[in-house]
Amino acid sequence: YTALSYVWRSSERVPATSVNNVERSVLTGCPKVITDSVETVLKLGFRYLWVDRLCIYQLDEEERHAQIGQMDLIYAKAQLTIIAATTDPDVGLPGVAGSRRKQQPNVNIGDITIASTLSHPQIIMAKSKRVTRGWTYQEGLLSRHRLIFTDEQVLFKCHGMHCTE
Repeated sequence: YTALSYVWRSSERVPATSVNNVERSVLTGCPKVITDSVETVLKLGFRYLWVDRLCIYQLDEEERHAQIGQMDLIYAKAQLTIIAATTDPDVGLPGVAGSRRKQQPNVNIGDITIASTLSHPQIIMAKSKRVTRGWTYQEGLLSRHRLIFTDEQVLFKCHGMHCTE
């Protein structure tokens, strides 16, 4: 399975789904980051996506805390963690399903195109709301493979490799 790591919007409603109360479509009303992640997972050939918003029952405080206490295992055992390190979780995953990425500045001089370099990934990620949340450090550290979507580019990280666009 894969897992999604993103920062909830402050206005995001708590989902009212449980085993006994399954909505017709669990994606109804979900932020675009979740629907974009589902599309990404399917395109990569995976079958399952774990999303805390949908997989942790939010209305029972005791159960919610018990499940949060096991999130380290979720991220450690996931084959891939999709990390939304964008400045706005409402935009989805830039580059997926119509979600726009910031354009790389360039200039054309005759037949020559000169493009600027993209910002360093650490600078981009430092602007993300993720850096204000302690649990994101745990997710990044424990995840075996991380596909990180920023406003400017996608990165892939694992314990032996770090690739940028």
